[in-house]
Amino acid sequence: MNHPTLRAQAMILPLILVTTLLAATDSAQFISDELGLTLNLPPHAEMVRRAGDEGESSYLFRDGSAAPNWSLRIDSAATTATETDACLREILESRVHPDHLPKTLNPVHLNLGGRDAGVLWLPVPAGDGKEALLGWMVAPQALGRCLVIGVVTTPDASPALMEALDGVFMSVELLDLAEGSTELKKDYAAGEKALKLLTEDTLRSLVGTTHTIRIHNPSASDHGELGYGTIEVTEAPKSVLQTIPRPSSNPDETGLLVTTHLRLVGDAESQTYIDRVQRCWVSWDLSNEAWVDTATERQGDHRTSTSEIGVREPASTSMPRGQLLVVRENGDHGIRSSSTLVPMAPWLPRALRWHVWDPLDQSAPRRTAWNTWDDSTATPRITIRRDRWTSPQTCASWSGINGLPTILDFDGRGHWKQANRPGGTVIERSDRETINKAWNRAGLRLR
Repeated sequence: MNHPTLRAQAMILPLILVTTLLAATDSAQFISDELGLTLNLPPHAEMVRRAGDEGESSYLFRDGSAAPNWSLRIDSAATTATETDACLREILESRVHPDHLPKTLNPVHLNLGGRDAGVLWLPVPAGDGKEALLGWMVAPQALGRCLVIGVVTTPDASPALMEALDGVFMSVELLDLAEGSTELKKDYAAGEKALKLLTEDTLRSLVGTTHTIRIHNPSASDHGELGYGTIEVTEAPKSVLQTIPRPSSNPDETGLLVTTHLRLVGDAESQTYIDRVQRCWVSWDLSNEAWVDTATERQGDHRTSTSEIGVREPASTSMPRGQLLVVRENGDHGIRSSSTLVPMAPWLPRALRWHVWDPLDQSAPRRTAWNTWDDSTATPRITIRRDRWTSPQTCASWSGINGLPTILDFDGRGHWKQANRPGGTVIERSDRETINKAWNRAGLRLR
């Protein structure tokens, strides 16, 4: 199907016909729950900045080929505009020199699952008598924000490259609301079905499970050891978490308790370590849960402690969707903050983050989505986790601010054995002998 190129803006550039979209086999798919979108990346794309890293709020990709020809930035910006054209004008006025903006903008409009988006290509001076070619996509979102995708290349870029960059814009899907995304709505329904398969009997099959895990980066230039620990699954009453901030209506209710002990390398040179203990409890019917997550940074005799307590209460007449209370505290500074959020269905309990698939067989849905707690950000928030099985033993999982998936590998019995994280980090089931040898070889302190 022929489609006029998105670069045909007021005859700024000659009209080029785009006869095919960027094939999925030629590019990687980028999915961000933080920004609420998915798109196809151009070939040879390399991520050089991730939202959430050191306070960054945008993703940045660059051409990873031998002769780089483009860069791509994706972020969500505050805006006072609600209409696409006004939003585009506001964004360009804040990011492009006023001398380089045309008086009239004539963007190409695209329909992103019921939401309007505008695309504009604009040549601008780049110094030394050269020019750069800027491509922009703007799509109004909710709560005074808009999605912004910016591409930088050169006017003499090859037709194949320009077609690939056009393909970025044309592949965008917004995933921020289930009502606005048919695919996400289907994934939510599948996630709800998977949770219903987790009966008390299937959950009890996890009791007694204990894993020793190793966290490392095999491609790191140094030793590559990042952490180790254990994950243990037991049966316990809710009262085992004695520090929850409010009394439970049934403290003796039994459920699944997942306890994780981790030692993470903060800084090997200064012998700084973080000892983290997570105790996550969930009722057999998954209707309520609680967790206590404490982390202590140790450098010699110096200690710095932080903690997070979470309590999710079941739905009731006064709270039809239930309620999630999260309390965070910095022990050194005595700073305590609390947040109350509404957990949306389907909800994946924190205790099942690593174990949701272990008790299920191949009859469970192979593509799912759940709402869940995001512990990767400083600001308390709920996020979406999406799991997509690519083979009987491989599952790609997106969660939180991670724009690229974690690849989960399972053994022949369907039990999780390894997670390959973006950036090269590997979390794998291991044993103490292997970990002891690796840490001693690297000169790290086990305890």
